[in-house]
Amino acid sequence: MCFRVNGRRLFAKGADFIPCDALESRQTPGRYRSLVEAAAAANMNMLRVWGGGQYERECFYDLCDEKGILVWQDFMFACACYPGSEDFLAEVDAEARHQVRRLKDHPCIAIWCGDNECGIGHARWYREEIKSEQERALLADEYRRRLAVLRKACADLDPTRTFWATSPCQGADKDPVLGGTSDNAGDEHNWDVWHGDQDFEMYRKRVPRFCSEFGYQSLSSPAVARTFLPTGPIDLGGPEFGHHQKDYGGNRRIAGMVGRYFKVPTDPVDFMWISQVQQGLAIKTAIECWRASQPHCMGTLIWQLNDNWPVASWSSVEYGGRWKVMHHLARRFYAPVTVQAVPVGERLEIRGVSERGERKGTLTVATYDFDGREVD
Repeated sequence: MCFRVNGRRLFAKGADFIPCDALESRQTPGRYRSLVEAAAAANMNMLRVWGGGQYERECFYDLCDEKGILVWQDFMFACACYPGSEDFLAEVDAEARHQVRRLKDHPCIAIWCGDNECGIGHARWYREEIKSEQERALLADEYRRRLAVLRKACADLDPTRTFWATSPCQGADKDPVLGGTSDNAGDEHNWDVWHGDQDFEMYRKRVPRFCSEFGYQSLSSPAVARTFLPTGPIDLGGPEFGHHQKDYGGNRRIAGMVGRYFKVPTDPVDFMWISQVQQGLAIKTAIECWRASQPHCMGTLIWQLNDNWPVASWSSVEYGGRWKVMHHLARRFYAPVTVQAVPVGERLEIRGVSERGERKGTLTVATYDFDGREVD
């Protein structure tokens, strides 16, 4: 899966975008500008408007036009079965046609996508959860009918852009109910490391064609945490932190991985910062490997760019606009011209990646001790 701009192959570098605030009254032009500019500053060139959120406000698409950021636009369906009645499909058709007419003249729009993870649900999850083969077949038929409505709306109103049935999906012409996902075709959501409690090295073992969703959580910074914590000492095990963690077992996963890679800090503030360093290293490991594997892999969209409230999450920009460590690292691992050190077995390969044509230069490799003194 590869995007081309003016005939030139493009490695998609970016993130998934969720509503910028849980309260609509706080979704201001200034908030949108802060987030889109943060994406551009980190050398991102694509944002995916996630199907579990909302069709974004006009200022978002204007900003993406202005900053040269492509938009992968999901229709607003996600992670569920939806009705297949004629009345409901008429609403789907009206919604899709309204949004396509509204957005199609924005040059930032790169692709229309039918939904988030509904296809993989029918291909895998519902086969385990729904025991009746007849019911599964009925739900799959209703799903295909909804996709047909969305596909026709796009074909009628914006025929030059690709309609992608679902994310993840093996191809524009594939039946997502039958196809599922693959490392060798289409786009993929890779959650082996976070949900599977795998080491970061797992990212090097599974190289996708295009990863439209993958991520690793961290705690918020102390400054953001103080907006919801009572005064006094910070208690990472307290009810406030529990309430501000909506992924079951998330804090346990963060702590467990810190124990694998670092000496566990005893100070809560140090632990919050090391969780952000750990998050940044996880995503850096994946993107440096996948970006250096071109043309097998031609895109990485990190879950996620932003938060809509102060929370422990996968974001690179915290609620309120503060950059996490990962976003600072993204400026480097998404840089147009970069050199990467990638472990291959017992060797360390040095790979150059350039989006600006051939570059010649001298590479100097140095080693340092943990006090910052050059050793060799």
